Amino acid sequence: GKRGDVRITEGGKYDQPDTQGSFLLDGTNGRHVGTMLFSIWQSALTGQGSHRLQSLSSLQTQLSPAHLIEWRMQQKCRELLESVPGGVDVRRAPCAALPHDIEIRLSTDPHMEWQRVQLKSSHWNAGRRLADVPSHKTVNRQVRAYEDGDFDFLLVTSPQNDVVKGAPESLPFSQQRSQSESASDGCNTDRWRHFYFIPKKVLVDEGVLASAQNDPKGRLTLSLDFSPLPYTGRQGARASRLLKWRLDVGCDPRARERLVKILYKGARCTQDSDLRVNLYISLLS
Repeated sequence: GKRGDVRITEGGKYDQPDTQGSFLLDGTNGRHVGTMLFSIWQSALTGQGSHRLQSLSSLQTQLSPAHLIEWRMQQKCRELLESVPGGVDVRRAPCAALPHDIEIRLSTDPHMEWQRVQLKSSHWNAGRRLADVPSHKTVNRQVRAYEDGDFDFLLVTSPQNDVVKGAPESLPFSQQRSQSESASDGCNTDRWRHFYFIPKKVLVDEGVLASAQNDPKGRLTLSLDFSPLPYTGRQGARASRLLKWRLDVGCDPRARERLVKILYKGARCTQDSDLRVNLYISLLS
């Protein structure tokens, strides 16, 4: 069908009694929008009315490539968080305009403050070993680096490109394995095996986040190493220093426990929970 805007005007084609809803629960302004949507879903489920249910795969074909990448990235991040020891409570940011996507805390510590997490996807570019991660936001139509008060952690997923650009002979991802690995090493070579979980303090110290005490401008793009091949870049470079925050959930059985430790250490915990924090980390050690 045609793409474009749907204009809704008072008394117009789309402004009808059966399409009017309210976000108020008291019913003073008509039916609640949740009730309306549930009614539409029920009629579609029974084959009544003009609405039809579609499969998830069918709905995904209606997403733009950029939105589909974003959706896959968020799904993988949630799968990772759901698999950590003890569990993680996850909720969406209270407003989509905020510079973080979700808020998390460990299910084992209800006293932990909710931690703001920015979710990001990465991508390889031609001729480069490192993957690029956008580290900026748009404010008043101007692109700016994220600031140190925008979020508490950055969670980045592996690139969704089919080829590791810049690697020897540009081999497909499935063939980009370390020479020290073998087919029987028990490693999961799935492209989603690597994540980065980086506290904001590290990003401030690295000059990625704009801050008064370090770099007031920050950086619009962050480069990270997701290749399964051994790191061959310059030692001491930012990408080399940030490797310590990479989680290999495919080959490291304690990767998810490391995420817990990073979360605890970087969390803005209340003072009376410090003993529980230290005890929990010691149990994981």
